[in-house]
Amino acid sequence: MSKNTNFLSLFFTGVMVLITFFGYSASKTENEIVVLNENDPSFISPLKETPALSLYPDPIYEPSSILAFAKDTLDKKISTHLKDLEQNSILNPITAEKNKIEIKNENIKNSLLSVLSTDKVLAYNLNSNKSLFSSQEKNIWPTASLAKLMTAIIAVEKMGFEKEVKITPEAIAIENEAGNFQAGEVFKIRDLLLSIFLVSSNDAAFAIANEYGQENFIAEMNKKAKELEMSNTYFSDPAGLSAASISTASDLSKLAAYIIKERPELLYLSRQKEIEIKDQRFGDIKKYESINKFSTRNDFIGGKTGYTDIAQENLFSLFYVKNETILIIILGSKDRFGDTEKILDSLSLLNL
Repeated sequence: MSKNTNFLSLFFTGVMVLITFFGYSASKTENEIVVLNENDPSFISPLKETPALSLYPDPIYEPSSILAFAKDTLDKKISTHLKDLEQNSILNPITAEKNKIEIKNENIKNSLLSVLSTDKVLAYNLNSNKSLFSSQEKNIWPTASLAKLMTAIIAVEKMGFEKEVKITPEAIAIENEAGNFQAGEVFKIRDLLLSIFLVSSNDAAFAIANEYGQENFIAEMNKKAKELEMSNTYFSDPAGLSAASISTASDLSKLAAYIIKERPELLYLSRQKEIEIKDQRFGDIKKYESINKFSTRNDFIGGKTGYTDIAQENLFSLFYVKNETILIIILGSKDRFGDTEKILDSLSLLNL
């Protein structure tokens, strides 16, 4: 009802503008014609071959000008009214609803950022390729053991799961004894990858790289990063121990997309809670329990932990949320699992 009333009001306003101008013009013209006669020196006969004089000496009062002015005035009023309608969601409820959602999401994001222990985070929907929440996602940061995600890819693509690798003294000399390997033991790459994902073994990462040729292996890691257009990523070692191994949350999202599409078996390995691996030479069994607390969650698809003194706590996690595949990356955190859980909880409020 209000829309019809407003439109009628505009219509009658336009009509009144026309009537007012025509009336004023006619009155002015009639007065001017009265004083024009043949005895008046200013009179010019229409029979003479001279340009005809307009009865409307001021162009603004000519009928064509009046019509143009009236039309322009009416158009402007209608345009203004339509804009008001659109802003008030009368004509465009979809746009209005979208704006409401965006404002709501922005408020949630601002509140969330204030309670996280880091400002380098990314929540990304891999199904729709949509960023859900991000801060400093292009900020370069040491990868720490997240570099082992690329190590796993190169190991599988260049060597295969069944390739047997001998543990060398050089490999076990690397800092951090996670994996409890001994020189001379032999393991399949699949088992070494399990130790990499569950306990983040540096020995296993270097053993794989040494078997291939460490320099060539690292070159393959960086080549793959370039292929995936990870333009702010560089790997200097297979375990991510050096601060020179760097990436961004944005680049790591590209790695995640590649893994979930081309190497989902790696995610299967990464979400195991506990496993056993067998030494192919001596037959000894090693047992590992995952250091990733999310391995017990039913919605956890897979991921990787990372830590160095410089990088602090990093975490790369994939979850099923509302039937969507959601990536959450945390860099430089003081509480990577807590920060990830806070983002997960907020996703129930966001439009995915």
